[in-house]
Formats: sequence, structure tokens, C-alpha cells
Amino acid sequence: MDEQAIRALLEGVRSGQVPLESAVATLRELPFVDMGFAQLDTHRALRRRFPEVVLCAGKRTGHVVAIVERLAQGPGPLLATRATPEVYAAVREAVPTARYEELARC
Repeated sequence: MDEQAIRALLEGVRSGQVPLESAVATLRELPFVDMGFAQLDTHRALRRRFPEVVLCAGKRTGHVVAIVERLAQGPGPLLATRATPEVYAAVREAVPTARYEELARC
């Protein structure tokens, strides 16, 4: 969630278009989402102007896919590094807009 999204959420609450409990549920995930096998920093883009980077090496393919799916819901770009072609293929099934740079393994 970036600053613009936070402002829109708060404006929605103020105008009555967004129920308070819905806003609380959205904000509950800030700044981290605990996936059990990984903790995602969803506030990094707001603090650093670039979202969290996913290091694929050493992770199970299913975990990488789940992490990328969740981060792809965010507002900004997503970078996953040290990815094998097999990991990319699995990610591409879940996130069709993903692209792979073979030389960089990203």
C-alpha cells in the first residue's frame, strides 16, 4: 500500500463510502503480512520508494509463487532475484504479467 492508497482509504472512511471495519482490516496488514513461511514488508514501498525484493534462491517454488502473488497485489513494481526458469514458469502461471530476464535471473 502506498501513500496515495492510504489517503484514498482514509477519504473513503471520512466520506462514509468505506466502512470503518473494512478500513481496519486493510490497515491490519500494515506494515507486515505474516504468511507463515515468510513475513512480507508491505510498507517498504511507502518508506523506501521501492517495494520488497524477493530472493528466490533457497525457497520452495510454491513459496516463491505465493510471495510473488501477494506482492503483485501491491501498487508498485516487483523484483524477484536469483530465479530459475522453472521458478519463473510457476510464477508466470500465477501472475501472467510476469516477465523473466534470463541473464539476470530476475
